Amino acid sequence: MSKEMITYKILILGDSTVGKTAFIVRFCEGRFEEDSLTTIGLDSKVKFISRQEKKIQLQIWDTAGQERFRSLSKNYYKGADGILLMYDISNYESFKHIKNWITDIKNNIGVPMEKLALIVIGNKSDLPDDKRKVDKNDIETFQNTHGLKIIEASAKIDKNVNESMIALIDKMIELGVGKIKKGDEDEDDNRKLSIKKNTKKKGDCCGGGDKKKKENN
Repeated sequence: MSKEMITYKILILGDSTVGKTAFIVRFCEGRFEEDSLTTIGLDSKVKFISRQEKKIQLQIWDTAGQERFRSLSKNYYKGADGILLMYDISNYESFKHIKNWITDIKNNIGVPMEKLALIVIGNKSDLPDDKRKVDKNDIETFQNTHGLKIIEASAKIDKNVNESMIALIDKMIELGVGKIKKGDEDEDDNRKLSIKKNTKKKGDCCGGGDKKKKENN
């Protein structure tokens, strides 16, 4: 029997190799991929959950972080209900670029920022202290400047992955965003969305072949 549910479109943004794909796989499939291919263009997964007595479909869009794919990602900002903005705690440049991503969001989202659920995640928090490049002072300064809380997480050891997503979902519910739809899917049916995906074969406009890179944690 068809059931009414709320559908949320979520983007996960951030520089390449900060761990966006590993984070999504951990949340949707409960596993960790030590080595994952760098996302080319866009990929996506669907997750069904129940929260606050509501049946929810999450459409989670994994975007390429490389500069040459930024224009492709911009086409998919509009219609987003929530955004996970990620950096790598062992890569200070990825943290510095968060402010650039926020500017991109403001310029392309198509709705006031107060109508958008946005969570900032510092990924790879399982790394030892000698690998950390973003310290508590950096985090505190960012939070005070932008009014956004940072949640440190690790896809590798499954730390604060679900908690980050729940915080985002609760914010979307609070804002009253999303779309009501009818669906027959089960909550455990985490199928990939059937969307256009650029696999970048030889001769394509982007040129070259795919290279396997680590997007750990």
